[in-house]
Amino acid sequence: MRLLSLLLVSLLVLSLPIVAQDEVPPDVNVEYGYDSGWVANDTDHEQVIIGFPVSVDTARSLRLYFSEVELSGEPGNGTASVLRITSLEDGAQQRMNRIHAKQWQDSSAYFNGETVLVEVVAQPGTGLNRVKLSTVDVGVPFGTADSQCGATDDRVPSSDPRVGRLMPVVCTAWMIDDCNQCFLSAGHCVGTIDTMQFNVPLSSSSGSLNHPPPEDQYAVDPTSIQSNGGQGTGNDWSYFGTFPNSNTGLTAAQAMGSWFTLQNPPPVSGNSIRITGYGADDGMFDNIQQTHVGPFVSDSGTQLGYQTDTQGGNSGSPVIWEEGDVAIGIHTHGGCSSGQNSGTDIQLTSLQDAMNNPQGICASCGPPSISSVAPTSLATFPPGTVTILGDNFLGTSTVTVGSDVYTPSQFEVVNANRITLVPAAPAALGSAPIVVANSSGTSGPAAFEWIAADPPVLVVPPLEQSGTDMTWAYAGGAQDTAYLVISLSNTTFSFGGFNILAAPITLSNAALDDAGLGDLILPIPASAAGLMFWSQVITFDGAALQGASGALQTWIIV
Repeated sequence: MRLLSLLLVSLLVLSLPIVAQDEVPPDVNVEYGYDSGWVANDTDHEQVIIGFPVSVDTARSLRLYFSEVELSGEPGNGTASVLRITSLEDGAQQRMNRIHAKQWQDSSAYFNGETVLVEVVAQPGTGLNRVKLSTVDVGVPFGTADSQCGATDDRVPSSDPRVGRLMPVVCTAWMIDDCNQCFLSAGHCVGTIDTMQFNVPLSSSSGSLNHPPPEDQYAVDPTSIQSNGGQGTGNDWSYFGTFPNSNTGLTAAQAMGSWFTLQNPPPVSGNSIRITGYGADDGMFDNIQQTHVGPFVSDSGTQLGYQTDTQGGNSGSPVIWEEGDVAIGIHTHGGCSSGQNSGTDIQLTSLQDAMNNPQGICASCGPPSISSVAPTSLATFPPGTVTILGDNFLGTSTVTVGSDVYTPSQFEVVNANRITLVPAAPAALGSAPIVVANSSGTSGPAAFEWIAADPPVLVVPPLEQSGTDMTWAYAGGAQDTAYLVISLSNTTFSFGGFNILAAPITLSNAALDDAGLGDLILPIPASAAGLMFWSQVITFDGAALQGASGALQTWIIV
């Protein structure tokens, strides 16, 4: 299989044409089958249950395509299995739960190097998992031909955070000031787009593309794409959005912090046009971000003309009015050999109609609103999942529970109408209203309350190694006195309606904090190996028994 793949890569590399203004994918797709079969985590701890390398000799980069990704557990409550892919060249890593995998259409980000490690990390007792790898995009060098205004190519490397590389076609796209900071690009670029990249590194000395880490790659929402497919100069546009990053939870706008303001073009005379994008070049400058400024030379009402250097890969770049640093169109066509390069005017009616009727992830506009929260109360321990239902949740920047503020990596935006969150225990029991915020505003508060664990709750490990520290974590009423006891027997007697361990040994008796929480950490001596005991927490309010947890068994192993 791998030999066949390498032969196919070699043949395709030799057949790749020399390109000028047209975009050519820098990858070839080869078959690479692997089926993990159905696997579950039957242990009592998190475990890597699937792991295999994917390697194609001499590849500059790899991107994986799966025919099936089945990941167990629920995102947002700590039980979700994670598909983890790691580059062995630079250590870049992508992590995806089942929602992220769907957003990436069962594919991966781009990884540098010829080998990646694919793993599934599963929580105990959460069900079956399976991954089936079908093909791999293999990064290979490809040639370019010069096309610029004048005798020399005067583009220079740049780092505008508003402008990204659109893959796999290798075009340019850029964020705009609509409510979700979606993207504009050329219409002739969108036939096979699925990934936006930012903070793109230099290419290799041979011109092969290098890729940023997965934290800087964003999956395109296919339901958001609107385009006329490219109908010639002055009529070539696309409008689309991307999902939040699967590693960071941030949108591209949140991560990059900047986007373009759109404005109608100024008068031609005395003004300049900057084009910033990912045009082709030689060696390490191939398809990295570069920029150039030249004179504004024409405006037909739909077609903009300028003598600014561009190359293949610049298609989709913003046409920037240099004096105002605003975008006035979309660069789409070369042609300086006949007088000017060209772009589509931002005022084009069909483009304006699309932006006024956003689709998919671009359509979730305005401040968020909350319709319900479930449950409306939680005990402070053990951790529990809160589900927030409402509208306009895509692009959520913060979720606040009482005085605690959570950022995107700490909650899961399932879709425009659902967020799941496992909030941390508060400083005190009581009301903790939930508020959701995005760049357009803030929701009204939704009622939520932290309540005491009733009856008391105790968590201990069923197995503990001798010579290590053991932790007892427990909860009850705020400021209740908690007696933590152990017994060498699970025999109990009934008292106050609760089953209490007989012959208990008290390890601790102390007041719980204002959130009703307590814990104890003790070293387990090596000599305790083989010991089996039961633990229980019993709480009192003054002299009044409040409750007792169940008795939990721990076995000390060597």
